[in-house]
Parts: sequence; structure tokens; C-alpha cells
Amino acid sequence: MIVHHTTKKSDDIEKDNLEAHVEICGHRYRAIERRLAQAEAEIDELNRMRSQGREQTIKAIGVATAVMSLTVSMTMIFLDRIG
Repeated sequence: MIVHHTTKKSDDIEKDNLEAHVEICGHRYRAIERRLAQAEAEIDELNRMRSQGREQTIKAIGVATAVMSLTVSMTMIFLDRIG
């Protein structure tokens, strides 16, 4: 968590001067917007990575299923020929 530090002097200036308060609030707002945009970009990247991981898992399951099917088929053929 980022904490915005102010001094007693800047707090007093904001209380006494509306223009200064508006300017300082604008800086704070822009800083919050930058942090929010960065957080959204990181969430988008995590979602992309999760989606890619899911696709790779599905492919791996498909390959494993094919290998198991082939193994069972070959075992049945082998047992049929020796039996």
C-alpha cells in the first residue's frame, strides 16, 4: 500500500487556498489513475497467461488420452496373438 505523505504546511495551504487544493488533488488523481492502469494491465497479463495454460493442459490431456488408447489397443492385439 502506498501512503501519501503530506506536511502540516501543505495541509494548511490546501485548507486556505482552493486553487492549490484543486491542483494537488489533480496530481493525486493522476497518480491513482496510473496505478490503476498498471494494475489493470497486470490483471490482463495474468488472464492471458491463465488462458494459455488452460490450452496447454487441454492439449496435454488429448495427447495422454491418445497414448493410453494406443497402449490399450496394442496390448489387446498382443494378447489376442499370443492367446
